[in-house]
Amino acid sequence: MIDLGRTPDVIFLHNPEKSLVGIGPTHARDRLDAACAVLNEAVTAGLCASWGISSWDAGPLIQALDGDPFAKALTPEVLMVRAGLTVPSDQLDASERTAERLGIPPNRLWGMSPFGGDAARDVWKKIKAATFLCQDEQGSNVQAVFRASYELPKVTRISVSSGRIDHLRELVAAESLKVDLDQIARYRQLLREKKSHS
Repeated sequence: MIDLGRTPDVIFLHNPEKSLVGIGPTHARDRLDAACAVLNEAVTAGLCASWGISSWDAGPLIQALDGDPFAKALTPEVLMVRAGLTVPSDQLDASERTAERLGIPPNRLWGMSPFGGDAARDVWKKIKAATFLCQDEQGSNVQAVFRASYELPKVTRISVSSGRIDHLRELVAAESLKVDLDQIARYRQLLREKKSHS
């Protein structure tokens, strides 16, 4: 184990949905509650300042939580979910419902993987992501994709992984770009319509 010389700010229960698939809602809820209780105890013991849940697909999470709608779940400090233009409509909805069900305040809903795991994929060169920005905003396609990700779903922080300083600088600069929320709403509606026809 590496000693970082400080207590971690947040420890995440990472992708708990993987252990919730294929079991009944009551058992899934018990399993989720047990894992959350362990992390809550870690905070009490001073092993970390807070805990959160990091989920690639919140669908199984909301199913477990809805399995007993009257049970009070332990509330994580942070919920981090997949964000961006590659996230399907049902996953966007499940992330928002999970945050609501857990009582996560808007400033504690964070996003991850805005480029679906690879900012160099061809798809990011083919789409015109600038349509999601306000008309007078100027930014690269990568910046527009990144900035739009803050609205899909609405998150206050986004976690990215990169070994390139220039890429990180480009993303930091994108945070000040203004997004056309009407375009985001139209995009969400298109995603829902596509889902209903498939």
